[in-house]
Amino acid sequence: MAPFFMPEPPSKRLKTGKEQARIFRSADEIGNSLRSLNQDDLAKVLGQLRNQFAVWPNEGPISTQDPRLTLAQQWLDTSPAAQDLFTIWEKNGNIRQPATIVLVVSILSSLLTLLSSHYTFHAAGHPILRTLLTPPWMRKLNSYLGGSHSELLLVTLKLLNSMSSFGGGRERKSILESFGWETKSLPKLLNMRRKTTSDDTSDSLARPDIRTLYMLFCLSFVDQQSSTQLKTIFLEQHKDAFYSIFRGLAQDPFVVIQKVLEICWSGIWSDPKIKRTLKIALFSEITVAQLLKIYDRPNVEDSEPDHIPADLVHHFLLAICTRPGIGICFRDRGWYPRKADTDEATEEEETRREKGGKIYNKILSNILKSLKVNEDMRQQELALKIMAACPELVAGFWSAANLTLEPRLSSKWIANISFFGSVLSLPVPTGSFLSDNAVLYQPTPPPLSVILENILPSVNTKAHLSKGLLQSSGLVQHCTALALCKCLTKYARVSEVFRSIEAALEEDQSEGQWAKVRRDLEREVRHRVPEFQVIVAFASAAQKETTEKDKAAPHPTKVALLAECAQRLLWMYHSCLPFLVAETRFDAGKLVQNISGLEASVAEANEERDATARLNTVRQLHVLRLLNESDQFVWSGKTGGKSHLYVLLRAFSACHVPALRDTLKRLVVHLLSESIVFRQNKVEPSLWLASLPVAHPSSEGSTFLPVHNSLPDETATVLDFLDDCIQRCLKTPYRYIEDMQALYATGSQHDDMLSPLIMTILEQLRGKMASEQGSSPAVFALATFVRRLLLRLSTLQQDLSFLRQIGVKIDDILSPESLAEQSPIFSAAIRREVRILLSCLSPTHASRDENMEGDNTLEEFIREIGERAIRTLSDVITRLHPVPLTHLAESLDPSDRLLWDRLSFECLFLHSSVSDIIDDSRREILVDVVFSNSTSLTDVKGVISLIGHSLSASMHVPEFTRGLLFLVASVCSRAALILSSTDSAELKEHLFVRCTPMAKLCIATNSELVHQAISPWLKYMATPDLLGLLEIYREPSRLEMVIAALEIAMNAQSIVDLQARLPLLTDLRKIIPKSSVLESMIATIVDASVPVALSGRFADDTELSTSHLLLQTESAWQTRFHSLPASLDLDSFLYQEDSWSDSTVKIICAILYHSGCDTGAFGAWLGTRFSTVRSMEHLSHVLYAFLDSSEGPSTQAAKPWTPHMARLVDSVADDDTAAPLRARCTACLRLLIEWLPSTLPELTATLERRIKQLPESSLSKELLSVGTSLAAYSDSSKSAVATLIEHSLQWCINAFAVSDVDIAVQAVVEELAVVIKTSRTTKAHLAETLLSVIIQNRLADISAVALLCAILEIVPFKPLIINRYLQSIVQHPHFFKACGARSPLRNRIIHGLHILFHLHPANTCQVTHVQPLIRIYGGTSSTPDRMLLSIFQLFESQRKVSVASLLGQWSPTADVPSSNLLEAVLSLDATLVLRTCLHFPKWRCLMDQDIFAENSRDALLYDPVFLILIFAQAMAEKVPETAFSWIELFRTNIVGLLIRALSAKDPYLREIARSQLAAVWAHLETADMQEQPHVVYVLNINQSGRLPSYTTLILLHALRGIFYPSNFIYPLTARFLLQRPTLDMTDVPMLYGMLYSSSDDWKKERGWIIRFISDGMMSTDDWRVLKRRHTWELLSGLFQSSEQDTTLRNSILEVLANLTCNQQATASLILKSSLLHWIEMQLVISRAEAVAWIKILENVLLVVDASKMESSTGGEWRFVICRCLSLIMKDMTGPLKPEVVLPIAAPVVLRLGALPGPCPSTFAELLDSCLKGLVLLETHLDISQTSILPSVASDLPPHGGEDLQAAADRDPLLTWGTSVECFWQASMTLPGKSLVWDALTSRLLVWRSIVGEERSVVGEWARKLTVKNLRV
Repeated sequence: MAPFFMPEPPSKRLKTGKEQARIFRSADEIGNSLRSLNQDDLAKVLGQLRNQFAVWPNEGPISTQDPRLTLAQQWLDTSPAAQDLFTIWEKNGNIRQPATIVLVVSILSSLLTLLSSHYTFHAAGHPILRTLLTPPWMRKLNSYLGGSHSELLLVTLKLLNSMSSFGGGRERKSILESFGWETKSLPKLLNMRRKTTSDDTSDSLARPDIRTLYMLFCLSFVDQQSSTQLKTIFLEQHKDAFYSIFRGLAQDPFVVIQKVLEICWSGIWSDPKIKRTLKIALFSEITVAQLLKIYDRPNVEDSEPDHIPADLVHHFLLAICTRPGIGICFRDRGWYPRKADTDEATEEEETRREKGGKIYNKILSNILKSLKVNEDMRQQELALKIMAACPELVAGFWSAANLTLEPRLSSKWIANISFFGSVLSLPVPTGSFLSDNAVLYQPTPPPLSVILENILPSVNTKAHLSKGLLQSSGLVQHCTALALCKCLTKYARVSEVFRSIEAALEEDQSEGQWAKVRRDLEREVRHRVPEFQVIVAFASAAQKETTEKDKAAPHPTKVALLAECAQRLLWMYHSCLPFLVAETRFDAGKLVQNISGLEASVAEANEERDATARLNTVRQLHVLRLLNESDQFVWSGKTGGKSHLYVLLRAFSACHVPALRDTLKRLVVHLLSESIVFRQNKVEPSLWLASLPVAHPSSEGSTFLPVHNSLPDETATVLDFLDDCIQRCLKTPYRYIEDMQALYATGSQHDDMLSPLIMTILEQLRGKMASEQGSSPAVFALATFVRRLLLRLSTLQQDLSFLRQIGVKIDDILSPESLAEQSPIFSAAIRREVRILLSCLSPTHASRDENMEGDNTLEEFIREIGERAIRTLSDVITRLHPVPLTHLAESLDPSDRLLWDRLSFECLFLHSSVSDIIDDSRREILVDVVFSNSTSLTDVKGVISLIGHSLSASMHVPEFTRGLLFLVASVCSRAALILSSTDSAELKEHLFVRCTPMAKLCIATNSELVHQAISPWLKYMATPDLLGLLEIYREPSRLEMVIAALEIAMNAQSIVDLQARLPLLTDLRKIIPKSSVLESMIATIVDASVPVALSGRFADDTELSTSHLLLQTESAWQTRFHSLPASLDLDSFLYQEDSWSDSTVKIICAILYHSGCDTGAFGAWLGTRFSTVRSMEHLSHVLYAFLDSSEGPSTQAAKPWTPHMARLVDSVADDDTAAPLRARCTACLRLLIEWLPSTLPELTATLERRIKQLPESSLSKELLSVGTSLAAYSDSSKSAVATLIEHSLQWCINAFAVSDVDIAVQAVVEELAVVIKTSRTTKAHLAETLLSVIIQNRLADISAVALLCAILEIVPFKPLIINRYLQSIVQHPHFFKACGARSPLRNRIIHGLHILFHLHPANTCQVTHVQPLIRIYGGTSSTPDRMLLSIFQLFESQRKVSVASLLGQWSPTADVPSSNLLEAVLSLDATLVLRTCLHFPKWRCLMDQDIFAENSRDALLYDPVFLILIFAQAMAEKVPETAFSWIELFRTNIVGLLIRALSAKDPYLREIARSQLAAVWAHLETADMQEQPHVVYVLNINQSGRLPSYTTLILLHALRGIFYPSNFIYPLTARFLLQRPTLDMTDVPMLYGMLYSSSDDWKKERGWIIRFISDGMMSTDDWRVLKRRHTWELLSGLFQSSEQDTTLRNSILEVLANLTCNQQATASLILKSSLLHWIEMQLVISRAEAVAWIKILENVLLVVDASKMESSTGGEWRFVICRCLSLIMKDMTGPLKPEVVLPIAAPVVLRLGALPGPCPSTFAELLDSCLKGLVLLETHLDISQTSILPSVASDLPPHGGEDLQAAADRDPLLTWGTSVECFWQASMTLPGKSLVWDALTSRLLVWRSIVGEERSVVGEWARKLTVKNLRV
């Protein structure tokens, strides 16, 4: 092979001689050198020129000042397109002497690379590129690639890459089409690598070889810069070239692999416009197999540490294989099998389904089989993530993977069993258990076989696991045990998920499908796991090794690991498979011996927490969990002479590991609570455990005591005693129960009886003392235990009488006489414990000095050593053994505040004195102690009970009672923050039902201090109780407290109850006349009887949530007719001496709305000082309520209103006025204008005077609103309005001088436009200045442009001024940006231009004005583009000159102008032209249309008039000259548009289209095109006259198929046309052949013909064609038989939608085909297509002649439609979402209700279903978000097929409000008043208050009627 040529820096090639180092300085020098040299010196000059222009890889970005660029620019100016080089190339083009060719090609490559670096130099390089793309030169380049000269191959590929990347790839499409892809030698290029040595570190992309260059050339067509269309063409037509890139990729350098994968990801997978089927075909199993070979390169291959090829391909495969819906990973149904072609699928997934199989992810399934999961961790991770993303692949993986699971001691088996466990540990795919709406669960579970394969696969699992557990190798046993644990864990998770689904579906345990499959799963799992005897044998062996480890085991960690696994398996079997365990005899009590050594093991662990100790701790945890799960464990059994319970209690006392201690506690509590001893109270065992002493680290006696006073093990003493008592109580429980009941009978009766074990304790303690068996230390330990126990049991008792009697008996048992024989030290200590016990049961909270008697040795010792010593001692003990600190803390004086953090609440509270309870800081400490640890509801209840005991005994100490109440309030407040709502409710019940001291204190005591403490409690009391207190109390302070609590407790229901007590509250005003709380209470009740938002706005309720607001709305509406008591006199409030409060204003407004006020009386009040002294904030409310509730225009004199009008105007005009007040004052002024005409002169004068006083910088929207009302209602106020407009214009001029756009300014400008349109007057000079400022500074402000349009429509400007405005707009620097396709300003600016051009057409229609419009014209059917086309037509009519010369530069892409009209036509978007053909705008006419109706779909279609006209002009100017140009022309589908226009309504449009088709036919006669005869044949079929749509459509598809032969429809249409001499215009083409096709593509053909029928249904003539062949009957039958084929059903519904857009077709279908009854039948079966059905029904209601239909059906058609709508609306509580259905259904219901004739009988039921949908929508509605509410923007009916499935994406609040309006109007047609009407009316008032009067005219009308009706 010849050596490769790579350009090197000149220094390496030019070594000697100045002539060789020549550098060209000018373009002339280059030209002269190239033209004057002889053949010998040519190569030398070309080499020098090549070296000078060369771009080296390491030189970085090229500067714009680079001398090479400057020289190249100069040279190409003198020699355009480098003609000198092409001349040399042509003369020396002999392939046998390639040296010159290599130099020329290299220079061209360098030139294109240089000139492409900056946009300003593209113009110089583009001619070179265009020359290279001509056929002669491309043939040369293609031929070079077929040669064998390596250097020529290299430079040719470099040139091709430079051509492809030039200008961002602007000519890639031409390169793709002209490149010789058919060259047979191209695959050989991929084998031509550069020979490299091991020490070669050069960058393979900087110095690419032939293979790399060819790969980069192919990849350039799919990179990010390429268009989607180009990528699709390349990947479809040249996919073999793309496939070839991956062959051998595993041998390429890292940077090359990285480049390839980056382009594949960013250019292909990240482009959403490329069809996914195409992407999947590219990355098939073969391609991925090539990528998997890169995993064999796992090491770093260059200087960069992260350059590992295996990591690179690993991350790429993770991206495309492990994310459902992305890459080659499809979103499947998880454990469910795929549906058999019934799901609605995308086009991309359809191909996957047609290939058969039970899964979609066939590619991934095969990839999984080829992964080496037991050899490479990366491939193992890939496999796991694939199976996590596609759980359906797990079931089929095991049989294909061939994993060796036969137990043996080998690394491969360990890897296999580890991967086996990892797969089974994947999460349960809970998402697949949900239905399609992702809300409800599937009614049926997945197949049992699939579930089992994900838990215990059928690969001989049982045998392998059993054999592995019994292996002699410990490592095999451990791996096997871990795998089995993972299986059981997965089974437990699955069972838990299934149980939750059963609960959610409320299944019957015997009949439910999920419950059945769970039972079946358990049965199958029992057969697939090892027998329990195997687990027991494994555990026994492990236990045996554990017991012998100290003697012979050399590896204690190994033994501990096996023991831990064995115990875990035993526990999991008990937990997951209890029935399997029950079949085997297994004594769980033997496991207790593992716990008997817990104290020692914990001591070891504390010394050194090594691995063995930690594993032993975990093993013991498993044992405890097993005992808790086992139902065979008998805790009364014996272990080593002690009961199992004793062992557990001993372990509990000795254990200090939190996890073990908690588990032990749960186990013991569970065991005891199930026994008869503690069956009465399940909480009590935990209190007994908390009272047990904690074992000390050493059980030896204290060394500082004498021998006869030594302390034994306190824990053992208490546990022996307690165990003996429990055993005795179990034997004769009823005897102790009777003794306890007898003791209860002597005291107060309680329902919360304690355990009879307490009586056993008394009996045994008495017996121990009587028999003198107890030593002094033992008795002391028991006394301490009993004291702690009774203290904790007191938290369960509401009355301490029983426990006090127990205390008395203990005092008797441990009396001084019985302790006479004991040691004096212990006797004193025992008696001290008894005294503490008795004081705890009779809490007095006396001071420490008062409470302590007798021996004070400990206290004296504490006082001696001092506080500092105590704290130092506590720190030392904390490090050594922290448990005794609690006992020490209990012996300290709480007043010293020493170690309070160590005390429990019980001890701390009972030791607290009265002063401690009263002190706020001490109370805060008490509360902190309660919540210092995790506090449960039981703990808080106990705290409440303790405080209740002291509260009951503190009635005589008011200050102490107050402190206790504050303490309870603090505890409740803190508990509300951490407890759930359920627990909080239970706590309130416990507090107010079982603890009753509160009510007694409220009524009995007279202490003011107590009443202050009661205030926090009152808010928890029920409303009836508070009302009862209100009737009892007469003291003002108490009344204030109760009323304040009532106000807090009020809700919608309690307000209704309080309205009956309103007379009581009004009478209380005499007792507390100046009470603001009472007045607020009355205001709330009175205001609740006024419908919410009756005034048109919310008062202060905007802070409420939506649910509370609507609840309050309904409540107020129901009580609107409640009469107010006579004691609420309006005059008493109006003439009130004191200042008004907000509550006073509420009461006055409510009275005005309910009862009204005489006009004279109100006017008299206005003239008094009582009105003038009121603040404007309050007075505006009253004035508005009076004016709003007035019955009509009044003749009242204006004098009383004069001072208030001035105040109102001042508030409106003042910028400092709050926005709500300004709006309210504005409403008052507008009502004055409307209802009191007599005030107009004075109001006008006041307003004009105030406007003149305003500074130029001051203007408000509300002031303009007043001006609008004046202009609309009065002609006498023109001067004031003119003054206002003049001031406003001047304000705008000043405001617009600032370029920033402010929202507040926009609102003012919008209102100003309304004023100007209403008044139709403004001053020209100000308007002229304002428009200039708007154009200059505010062209980007949509409100300013709207103001510009409003002024232009009114002010008569001179032509000169208009021309100036036009020039300023079109020459504005931001004009093109503001008029961009996606700019919101586009419509307004073009509307303004349209107005300007039509004001003075003779002057405005100038070329300089029209030319800039070409660039912003999009050629679509949208309103702005039709306005622009209208301007072009106006220009032609005025100037008598065609705009064709200007349109020659038009292009669909604004930034790339066309050189001529033919190029403009060729640049059309073929897809958009085809869409225009299929959805041809039948309303379009050739003549100019002045009515510009808005339609959102118009922007998606080209304007057919414009396309036909530019096509005609293009054919007149220049006809395509080459076959390729003709093909490009036809591929734009514009000729098909001409054919489609033959079905247009407009005869002129049809005529011009026919003439252009004739011209095309004439030009084709001489065209050199292979498809010419086919096209001519299609064009010859055309006939004269208006053709049916189906005829033109079939010709369109036939013509398009000629130039897109890969389309499946091409052979079908060609065969159809060739089989017929003439085309039947009255028939549906290919109907039966494709609708009932039996070919392999039957599904595609059926879908195509249905879409064809839908597209062609445009007129009555088309309906006649369909009717002739009974097409609808065929489709309806097909619809009924395809219940699961969603795509087919939607297509048929689109046909029906287009049919119902035609009146004759709709009438015929209803009357002759019973369409409505058929629709009802379909809705009974399924309502999945609810949106489509609603739109079709709306079409029917809109299109048909209602009167004729009524007479023909007798009204039955309305009844059927009503039933259909009811079926749909009832389903909104199910899968249908109200936010989707309501915006479409609401106008349909309104149309149905507005039809003439009697109301359908089911119409009320329909409205009720609609109301339920509204309520459902309100659950996630946020009424507070109303600041920016979009306007209603929806396509008007009738609805065509193209938008049938489109759901309105509307704001939920907007949907709710518009639906309320429609449903309310429909409810007005009901024969009588209904609850639905009440609910809708209350909501309508809320909607009116949200959007205002202008946006809810219906709501305003309803509000006014409600106001009037309220007074009637």
